[in-house]
Amino acid sequence: MYLLFSFLLGSFFSVMISINGSLVGVFDSYTGAMIIHLFGLVACGIVLLVTHRKLKFDPKAPKWMYFAGVVGICTTIFQASSFGKISMLSISALGLLGETITSLFIDSFGFFGMKKHPFQKSTLIGFLFAIAGIIIMMDSSVSSGIAAVVMSLGAGVSIVTSRSMNARLAQSVGTMQGTFLNFAAAMPVTIVLMLLLGNHFTVSEMASAPWWMYLGGIFGVVGVSLNNLLVPHLPAFQLTLLSFLGQLACSTVIDLFTGAASSRQSLIGGCLIAVGMLINMVLKHHAEQKAADRA
Repeated sequence: MYLLFSFLLGSFFSVMISINGSLVGVFDSYTGAMIIHLFGLVACGIVLLVTHRKLKFDPKAPKWMYFAGVVGICTTIFQASSFGKISMLSISALGLLGETITSLFIDSFGFFGMKKHPFQKSTLIGFLFAIAGIIIMMDSSVSSGIAAVVMSLGAGVSIVTSRSMNARLAQSVGTMQGTFLNFAAAMPVTIVLMLLLGNHFTVSEMASAPWWMYLGGIFGVVGVSLNNLLVPHLPAFQLTLLSFLGQLACSTVIDLFTGAASSRQSLIGGCLIAVGMLINMVLKHHAEQKAADRA
């Protein structure tokens, strides 16, 4: 069940990225980030009021977990700064590479209070398939934008880091309360960034934008909440690759409906990653079966 939800989470995020991308296209990255967090914060607040859930803090919990939303802002900044310097395909592939490496470190050492999942030599074959798929998805643009390459890798690191911090926060204060605190911590930072780096806009410009462009924050609430549910039950590496496959599948469908050209590199790379995941799942099931037989 959790594996299916991980795949669906990736599909969900693919739709959310499309909505947020349209919003940023109307305004800019920093103004868009502020609007997304504003609507997400309001949506969380309404849910808390309707469900009569009180906001609470855990005095014994580490303070760093309350800054997951601030770390998440880095994802938007890094991806926005890379846009136009290297291809979107390379941004996605490099981001996945950053996510994969970070996930393996978190799994191996149990960072952020997560359960340890030591790297097994038997999973190396599947891991190599995944790395090969990521490399194939990159194109020649990566050689002409070193700074963008580094920022795209950083986006992948920030995604997994904020995801793990959010899950730790949710365990201490509750899923929806943790989601609210995620948006609340990020909101002041996005306002400062918008005032310093964003473009000027008017209320009439906001009113003229299609209403569905403002749903990104609400989608983000659901996404963070679902992440908080999944992270404690799955290794970070497995969650990363499964959600990516869901995102890749949904992106292909979106491209078909919008008339965007599909990428052969993306298809081949995604298939290799899927094969790697399948190999890892089979080997893991076989190892668990042998352990059960010994017991």
